[in-house]
Amino acid sequence: MSTSGYAHYESPSRFKAQYLPMEMAQKVASVFAGNDDVVAELMELAGQPVREGSDKDEYQSQRQSVPAALVPVYNVEVSAGPGRIVDLEEHVANLAFSPRYLAEMTAARGRDLAAIRVRGDSMEPTLLDDDMVMIDRTKTSLDYDGLFVLRFGEALHCKRVGRGRSRTTVQVISDNRIYPPVEMDRSEIEVVGKVLWYGRKV
Repeated sequence: MSTSGYAHYESPSRFKAQYLPMEMAQKVASVFAGNDDVVAELMELAGQPVREGSDKDEYQSQRQSVPAALVPVYNVEVSAGPGRIVDLEEHVANLAFSPRYLAEMTAARGRDLAAIRVRGDSMEPTLLDDDMVMIDRTKTSLDYDGLFVLRFGEALHCKRVGRGRSRTTVQVISDNRIYPPVEMDRSEIEVVGKVLWYGRKV
């Protein structure tokens, strides 16, 4: 927004004549997602007040006008153990994140992200069986260390990647120390994406 455009809403004589545009209020409210009082104030400035005495369903309905960043969840299981072969990637749901929180993790857009489940114990204690991970599919370089979803041997694996003994190799590492690291040639590995986030049941 230009300085003059912003100043328009800081000017009492002008601001009293109209509400804050809803689109702008929603963008600002997304930054404060989870802070109900601030979100309610912003909605009131946009001409959608949360009235005293409103029931819970009405209040939740108004809060839903605040946008969220959606990350697709796929019916795919990635191995933290024996490799899992995937024939079908079905989009089954979405995970909703605060746009600001997501922007702190990655510059990638929602369509470049994916959430999938992890099976096995080779990444314990970092990842447990049935954890869900979110991957950034724009990050596919093996020049950086980190936790990745990889495809090799025609199967998907969730592993940590480290420097190899030569420029053409990398270390494929399991956090569970009972599984020794494996030196692999870069040409044998397809990087599906880098792991940015995980969630689990309690």
